Amino acid sequence: MSESSSSSVYYLPGAGGQVAARLGEAILDRGYKLVGRETRGNFSALSFQEKLDLIAEDLPGHFWSTDAKVIVNS
Repeated sequence: MSESSSSSVYYLPGAGGQVAARLGEAILDRGYKLVGRETRGNFSALSFQEKLDLIAEDLPGHFWSTDAKVIVNS
């Protein structure tokens, strides 16, 4: 995740979701770069706490500022 938070959106789709599908497509259509976590495959096998820990590792480096854009969908 090397994109600046002002030009990127961190997106976490609902259970079993893909980052670049549905709402992710709409985010891309608005000109943002899209980063995030797919909530399927290996991610879905993690415990709730492991999922939280992984997401918590993602955010501070690039999405922890006043202009950060984070979308979580359920």
